[in-house]
Amino acid sequence: ITFGDDSHHLLQAYTHAGPKVWEYDLGPIDTQHGQGMSPIVYGETVFLCSDQRGPSMVVAVDRKTGKELWKVDREIREASYSTPLIYESEGHPPVLICQAGKSGHTALDLQTGQQLWSTGEIPDRTCSSPVLAGKLVIGTSGKGGRGNLLCATDPWGDDNKAGKVVFTRTKYLPYVPTPIFLNGRLFLWTDDGMVVC
Repeated sequence: ITFGDDSHHLLQAYTHAGPKVWEYDLGPIDTQHGQGMSPIVYGETVFLCSDQRGPSMVVAVDRKTGKELWKVDREIREASYSTPLIYESEGHPPVLICQAGKSGHTALDLQTGQQLWSTGEIPDRTCSSPVLAGKLVIGTSGKGGRGNLLCATDPWGDDNKAGKVVFTRTKYLPYVPTPIFLNGRLFLWTDDGMVVC
């Protein structure tokens, strides 16, 4: 689990019985609305993106011990509340896909944290999390309670252009809710209650 305040952004592991097993401190967290990003577990590693108004980073720690495996700094603009995802594709190693306004969609090497590609800066904040839609990664961004941009990224690209944005959408979009993909259809639930497929 993770908690954050002005002094500490803590990543912690507990047993099912309740005792704390380990704790990793990322330092202070500076966001407009508090801490909202979530960790993910893949294999033996826990990943957490901490994109914020202050020093930003992505960390990977051992799930059993909390020992840092790597930590990479991120460019700073505003907080992102997105939870990353693991992208697996035949012929390519799995990668960590992160989403933030300053960098758009980025792919990081799971073993080192090295950035492999980035789609580049997008105008607004990212609150929703990226989702896998077939071979595409879908992400939305916005401000003021409105989604303003949806980007669909092909992580590897048919023409080997990694991190290629293949289409965008600018209307009837969520800002905070994360889209859902099912059976070839993308469902968008906007912040004012409209559902679009």
